[in-house]
Amino acid sequence: LYLSKAWEIGMLLAVGALVVALFYFLHGPIITDRVALNTFAPAEWIEIGDWTLAVVLSLLLFSNVYRMYRNIMRREGAVKPPPWLYVQHLGTLIVHGLTQKRWRQCTGPTRWWKHLLLVSGYLTMLVLVVVFLRWFQTDEVHPIWHPTRWLGYFATAALLYVVFDMMLGRLRKREPIHAHSHFTDWMFLVLLLATTVTGILVHIFRLAGFPLSTYYMYVFHLAIAVSMLVVEVPFGKWAHLAYRPVALFLMEVQQKALQTGPQGLASPAVGEGEPSRA
Repeated sequence: LYLSKAWEIGMLLAVGALVVALFYFLHGPIITDRVALNTFAPAEWIEIGDWTLAVVLSLLLFSNVYRMYRNIMRREGAVKPPPWLYVQHLGTLIVHGLTQKRWRQCTGPTRWWKHLLLVSGYLTMLVLVVVFLRWFQTDEVHPIWHPTRWLGYFATAALLYVVFDMMLGRLRKREPIHAHSHFTDWMFLVLLLATTVTGILVHIFRLAGFPLSTYYMYVFHLAIAVSMLVVEVPFGKWAHLAYRPVALFLMEVQQKALQTGPQGLASPAVGEGEPSRA
């Protein structure tokens, strides 16, 4: 898929077209005298789609994580660790998963902070949409201090700032990390920017009271977002969120297992345990 631009673009268009088709045939009543987004696209229906997509993407993710586990923990010369070693070193998985601090060694603290900001905005919006959709997608206009609004604004600002910064960096090519950009790198940034901008427009049209503009833009927004999540994210960009922390965690457990032995006991020093020859 990622070796062919035509296949990648074709898959993105196909998934987007499927989303549009589902809305065309399954949308709710279209109310035009006011914005009624939850009538056109009931949050309960969208929530089912969210969780279905989350399960599918999680299966893809965990299947690759399991493959990594087998390659590290069951390769030739590996030692089977006792279960307590996994628990003992779980902090490595949590710390690297949340902070990605190893990234600082490659790019420096400034780039690491921007990456952390991007992930925080991305995950904030993901949680709002998947877990709290019934509170986030509402026809009621909440006051500016409402949690769903300022969390949404934070996520939007974080995504816009870092995406534009990354695009500018790839155009300038001043840093080694931006010296060579693959087509998929640009495609992910373009899709993430398009998802963010269309989400902003949905919000603006809803607040302005433009019913049809809100509904059409909502469908367009989801077509882009779902295409990005299905085609781009699971096989590439989730490496930063999952594969690297899991690899570091498993390698640490395996190295400790090699030192202590499969039973969790320290390996004897050279000469220890040998019968006396006196």
